[in-house]
Amino acid sequence: MPNLAANLPYPPHWINAYLRAELEKYDDIGVSSTQALSPIFATTPTNITELWNQILQSGEVSNPLLIQYEHLMRFRSRPFYGVRKEQIVYYLYSDTTANIYNAINVITYLFDREDAAAQDLNKWAVENAASVGQPHNVYFHNMKVYHIDESRDVIELGSAKTFTANKIIVEYDYHLSVDPQTFPYT
Repeated sequence: MPNLAANLPYPPHWINAYLRAELEKYDDIGVSSTQALSPIFATTPTNITELWNQILQSGEVSNPLLIQYEHLMRFRSRPFYGVRKEQIVYYLYSDTTANIYNAINVITYLFDREDAAAQDLNKWAVENAASVGQPHNVYFHNMKVYHIDESRDVIELGSAKTFTANKIIVEYDYHLSVDPQTFPYT
């Protein structure tokens, strides 16, 4: 019996791998190809301060950028189930405001261009499928970015881990692009 779970589509694999590759191009974000990148990882019940201290103590990254994400499968905007709409919420952490703003600018530039952003991501996925380690089984249609600005509310409550807005939502439409022989729908 084939390993069907490995063929299931998971768009965040492609989006996160593309984002990581693009962030490595900028030396002024605390990420570069010569340094180990702070991970882009799913939100877990982990203390963010503890993770941050581990990254700082590792010494691999000076002025690191830490990115957590949540994958939201909330809604289907059309009655046709083949095209799906999802979101990823990114939480960015750094010890400098400039680091967060620079990363937000890169994310916005990459993903806030509707179908042009999706075409760039699809092209990158085809060219880099072997390095991602996932089957190329997702085709993106368009992408948008939303900036969540709640820093003032969070700071007033005294629970801020940062002093700047650090949340970005990337919304995307996609469909599955898998061979029915390797991924049966029944």
